[in-house]
Amino acid sequence: MTFFQPWMLWALPLALVPVILHLLNRMRYRDVPWAAMQFLLKANSASTRQARLKHWLILACRVLALAALVFVLSRPLAGGWLGWAVSGTPEVVVVLLDRSASMETHDDGAAMSLRQKSLHLLAGAMKAFGSATRLVLIDSATREARELATPDILPELSAAAPSDTAANLHAMVDTAAEWLTRHPVGNAEVWIATDLQQSNWNPRASAWRSAATRLAAAPGNPRVRVLDAGAAHAVNASVEVTRVEWRRKAGTAGPGSSGGSPAPAAAADAKGEGADLLVTLRIQRLDPSAANIPLAITLDGVRTTSELKVEGQDFYVRKVLAVQGDTTEVRGSVEIPADANMLDNTAWFVARPPTPQLHSVVAEDSACSRILTLSAAPAPALRPQRVEGFSPRSLPSDLLSPATAPSTPPTSAAATNAPAAPGATAAPAQAGGWERFGAVIWQGALPVGDTAAMLKAYIQNGGVVVFFPPSSGAAPALPAGTAATDQAAPAFGGVVWGAPQITPKEDGWRVGSWDEQDGPLAKSEEGINLPVGDLRVSKRQEILPGDAAILARFGDGQPFLVRARLGAGAVYFCATLPLRDWSTLARGDVLLPMVQRMVSEGARRLSTPYALSCGEPLPPSPDGWIRLDGEPAKAAAEAPASPAPSAAAPAPGIKRVPDFNAGIYRGSPGLIAVNRPTLEDDPQRVEQAEALRTLAPLSVSILSAASIAAPVPGTTAAADTGGGLQGEVWRGFLVTMLLLLVAEAALTLPAPAVATDPKRVATASASATGVASRPAAPIVASAAAAPRPGQPATAGKRGEG
Repeated sequence: MTFFQPWMLWALPLALVPVILHLLNRMRYRDVPWAAMQFLLKANSASTRQARLKHWLILACRVLALAALVFVLSRPLAGGWLGWAVSGTPEVVVVLLDRSASMETHDDGAAMSLRQKSLHLLAGAMKAFGSATRLVLIDSATREARELATPDILPELSAAAPSDTAANLHAMVDTAAEWLTRHPVGNAEVWIATDLQQSNWNPRASAWRSAATRLAAAPGNPRVRVLDAGAAHAVNASVEVTRVEWRRKAGTAGPGSSGGSPAPAAAADAKGEGADLLVTLRIQRLDPSAANIPLAITLDGVRTTSELKVEGQDFYVRKVLAVQGDTTEVRGSVEIPADANMLDNTAWFVARPPTPQLHSVVAEDSACSRILTLSAAPAPALRPQRVEGFSPRSLPSDLLSPATAPSTPPTSAAATNAPAAPGATAAPAQAGGWERFGAVIWQGALPVGDTAAMLKAYIQNGGVVVFFPPSSGAAPALPAGTAATDQAAPAFGGVVWGAPQITPKEDGWRVGSWDEQDGPLAKSEEGINLPVGDLRVSKRQEILPGDAAILARFGDGQPFLVRARLGAGAVYFCATLPLRDWSTLARGDVLLPMVQRMVSEGARRLSTPYALSCGEPLPPSPDGWIRLDGEPAKAAAEAPASPAPSAAAPAPGIKRVPDFNAGIYRGSPGLIAVNRPTLEDDPQRVEQAEALRTLAPLSVSILSAASIAAPVPGTTAAADTGGGLQGEVWRGFLVTMLLLLVAEAALTLPAPAVATDPKRVATASASATGVASRPAAPIVASAAAAPRPGQPATAGKRGEG
């Protein structure tokens, strides 16, 4: 037996309160010698024994009733026949199956994965209900509801097969609530089969409250059973490709960052000549001790093996691979030996020459413009990139008014950046206005009027704009072509510049806290922190963030870096400038990685993606997507049942998409590497109590990993028929408490009065007084009871109890 609120068991000592009161009550009386009591006690010894037994029963009822109340408040959970006896047979069972990659982990020596054990447990438990209960499956990969004819097909169902995807548990609960609302029943249960991986359950997500509330309000008064597949204790390691960079070999020239024609070596680089791949690998393990792990890398069909010395639980390593031949696209994989989870032993990658990109720096200060331009343009060996610089007062006409901008905005990254011919490098999208820039860095007064409207539309389509404060520190200047009335309350994305501030301290302000997990100031791939805390800021512009997210704060709580989301893009605000009289930001150890991450975020919209996670949408491909390393991808559900279209003449309406397994896929835009989500390699689990609190409005039961006894396919072992499934039995304790209180009340009722001889009544009253621990009542006086002169008194007890 387990408890949903075990901390309430600390109140069990309160059950001894009736015993303590009884002992305190006995201390109120003292023995009084009285000769007549000797005769009374001898005459009523039998009545005394009955009275004592009655009072012991009353005391026991009171103690047990309080103990039962404590158990009711602790919400006990019981399995076996007792757990099933407290809940009736449901009309429908909705199974939420976690098909994420972490569910393919095997325990030490186990022939079945966590997912397989859960499926066999569910199939066996459903047989206990019989054919009267309907079974509905909602898997984490598709989140589609399927009604099954029999539970026997559950382990072999394709919708329950392994996948490299992640799981969104609160979205699955919301899907279950929607299905129960559209198919009302009188009695329903929802079973969640999961390994309680923290990244999949995400107990802090605000969506849990609405999902649980919606399920609680669904017809059928649904009860929830969490089938915890348990944490695997086997030794496991995972490999991930975190970055692939196409680099020129040493000694080759490349285009500069200020424009102009590319050097001749750039054309050779576009064909793979004189190029290397810098592949960054991440290996995570449960074992922290150093070990040598065999590593196999395959590049365009050429496989090489080596031995890698891994230290610690989180290890990063870079490998340099030479690009062979005349090619514009390469594909490969990285493998480590098979272990407890085979789905995390292989990672796939695709690389192609970097797409030329164009960014814009709009700055009112020339020195600041020069520093920001250098920060926005990476080294030529990393990415061919140009930066166009402007002043806020001399913007081109196509950036001031939408009427003068070309009317050919890009519709999608795939449509505007598909390779034109083999050996050619994709050019930037031929779009007008701000749409031709990957990112915009703006230093000065916030834009207003048509310029602001165009920038907001640009951000809505996926662009990134970074704002730095005006260098004058005075009221923001107006862009050319705007009226003074437009600057009444300058704001952008709900964020407003405040007043400039100068610190009286010699060492300036310091950044006290920042987001190390997400955003431009996050840790590096190797887990190294940026030296944000070493910045010295002597002058800053106050940021009024509104509803925007504060990514970094100064020590006094003022924002240093703010991000606001607008549609598919983002807008950033930085509170200081990379100038000597403002801060030490110009040193570059913080500014360069911060700006690089911002412009890379905006540049994604101008490049064809070549790496996705399982479950993410793919770019459009008229010819569909074909998996190169395995079976062809499955057709989408909306595709008509017809033969697959050929690459030469694709049939309209046919859309082929990858299944839910990792690998290399080919489509019209090129090759794409599809891998499991990064968070699937995180072994952290959610505590059962924390997970169940997210379902607090519902009646929740739990199945622990120790009670899973699923059979191995092909053996004669019997399946678990639900004996491990636990149900809340607090109602039984509540009924027991009420019965004990009724029994206590019945025992304390006074006995009915019977007319007898007055002397016998007096004797019985005296006897009852001595047993019941109450002050002695007056006794009828008689000459025989009074002691005679000279006769010794006989000891007696008064108020015994």
